[in-house]
Amino acid sequence: MSSEEAMDHELHGRLVIIGLALLDPYLRRQLESCGAFESLIKELREPLSDILTDKGLTLYELHQSVPICQDNALSEPVEDMLGRAPFARYLFARISMLPRDSAAYVIHLCGPWGSGKSTVMNFLRDELENSGEWSIVDYNAWQNQHIDPPWWSLMDTVFQKTKGKLALKDLIHEWCWRLGTGNMHYLVGGIVLVWVLAFIVIPLIGKKAPDTGYIPFLSGEFESIGKIFAFVVTIWGAIIGANRSLLLGSSQAAENYIKLTSDPMANIRNHFNRLIERIPQRVIILIDDLDRCQSEYVVKFLEAVQTTFRDANVVIVVAADYHWLNACYEEIYEKIGPKISVPGKPFGFFFLEKAFRFSTPMPGFPEDLKNEFWHDLLQAREKDRIDEMIDYRTKAKEVIASTSNEWEVNQAVERSEELPPAERRAIVEEAVVRLAAPDITMHLEHNLLPYKEFLEDNPRAMKRLVNSYSANRALALLSETKIDLHQLALWTIIQSRWPLLAEYLEEHSEMLSYISQQGDMSKVLPEVPESLKTLFVEPEVRNLVSGGSFHVPLEKSSIVSYSLIHAY
Repeated sequence: MSSEEAMDHELHGRLVIIGLALLDPYLRRQLESCGAFESLIKELREPLSDILTDKGLTLYELHQSVPICQDNALSEPVEDMLGRAPFARYLFARISMLPRDSAAYVIHLCGPWGSGKSTVMNFLRDELENSGEWSIVDYNAWQNQHIDPPWWSLMDTVFQKTKGKLALKDLIHEWCWRLGTGNMHYLVGGIVLVWVLAFIVIPLIGKKAPDTGYIPFLSGEFESIGKIFAFVVTIWGAIIGANRSLLLGSSQAAENYIKLTSDPMANIRNHFNRLIERIPQRVIILIDDLDRCQSEYVVKFLEAVQTTFRDANVVIVVAADYHWLNACYEEIYEKIGPKISVPGKPFGFFFLEKAFRFSTPMPGFPEDLKNEFWHDLLQAREKDRIDEMIDYRTKAKEVIASTSNEWEVNQAVERSEELPPAERRAIVEEAVVRLAAPDITMHLEHNLLPYKEFLEDNPRAMKRLVNSYSANRALALLSETKIDLHQLALWTIIQSRWPLLAEYLEEHSEMLSYISQQGDMSKVLPEVPESLKTLFVEPEVRNLVSGGSFHVPLEKSSIVSYSLIHAY
């Protein structure tokens, strides 16, 4: 029906509400959630399709259609509706703060399958590329797990992805080193010996032999045969030497190098360090799908990262499920694991804590964000709405850029609660990135210093607390959870020191009150796992839960809130 014909219909309250709902997706979702939208349509005297203009029909049918949704990781930040793009920007800001001359810094991005780790890695790659300061190396562990030893496939991938940025002399140096790893000096020595025999020894024997009989004839024949043999041996030696060396990228050559070389890993470590130094940009390695690999490979791979590449000036980001990695260590060390277990800590925790200097889970999703996400899955994304989000994010950057400290950032977030959901979300996302700035991070370290009383007597414990708290604060903002520094600090320490206890309390927050209770826990709390009962009476745990010198205890409501900030 044309626009002119539509004007002949009586405009009443129901049509006004329906029209507004078609123009405003948020209003429509609210009406649909309680069934009001369909009820309004049914109360019309005429079919809605006969009343709407062409544009109205387009909007109505757009919402009614259900497109086919791809399950691939997102690559464009504008497509993101779950806060993963700002989280990637937060990670980029943290990575950019790392000293340029530091040793290897390994980051663990943890989350279960399907939580969006690959999407975050894609967004992080975009940030790194746009900065122009990084050489990015993508490494899929699952696709390379058939290559043994793991260190070789990773080192070769770094070279193959960065060789275009190396100077010619550095390329020649790399090729010569690889060729020399096949014990080429032994082959060269043998070839030289053959050539000496063919061109010096045999002719010399022929000259000194008598000129009678068959000796001169045989000498000439041997000389010809010797030269041919020397040529053949040279070709054969070159082929064998190349095959046995790392020049052709053979994993078998890497194994042979380890077997035949004195202190091979030290040589490999030093060579990798020099390779990284020759690359003009900073190097970052993005490792994905490690949580799809077999246990033996996972353990070997992380050992290689921790030992072979530990001194190189490189950043490594590993996206993998924490529980998968822990299970791999438990399987490989199943005989000794139970003998050295510690209450509240899974066996793999000791290895993973050593392997990763910074660990963060994937962000959780608040209910409003989930509703918006499902709404977008069930309809095509209108271009106007995408443009609207881009405009909101541009304005949000201006608002947050004017803040100079954490308090002002938090004030901007609080004021945004009065804004429409999409505009508020844009403010929150920019706040997450701003809070990763160096000036605010330094202030955070100062604020967390009093919590040292709850930490282990370890020089790295404070740095781990700052890193973990910073990540949890970003996750809390993205999940739109109210942040209380004291409560979040206490909870972060429990997560770091006793991760199994933290997981249990997230599922059974009502058990928090029993931690300070005296008596036999096996009788009072029979449902508590045996491995955690000792922690319920552990003085350090009790002191932390009670708030220590702060005299402000950890609250059950805080555990309930903070259990929603991560994706597992």
